[in-house]
Amino acid sequence: MKLTLCFLLILGFVIVHGQSNDCKEIKDICTKCIQRLNDPYNKADFINKECRRKVRGSYVWKDQNLCELQAIACSVPTRAMLCVVIAEVAKMPKVTPRPPG
Repeated sequence: MKLTLCFLLILGFVIVHGQSNDCKEIKDICTKCIQRLNDPYNKADFINKECRRKVRGSYVWKDQNLCELQAIACSVPTRAMLCVVIAEVAKMPKVTPRPPG
């Protein structure tokens, strides 16, 4: 219930600000709201686990919380929120291939 209310507040904030994509401000407001909640989904474990598996071999996955994911989605509104896109936008380190032998 609290999580839903939090995201409705964030959505309302985005709508009020119209077309301006101030993604940092969205992330900051979300972070303040999320900190008040005691919810295991704040870390988006299910997304992190799946994305870590999908980008293995390409990126070193760094866990993202829901606010970071919202900020990423805000910053690249025309791109699909694929794990590789999240990794690129979040500037996760690329895996360097090991030399043979």
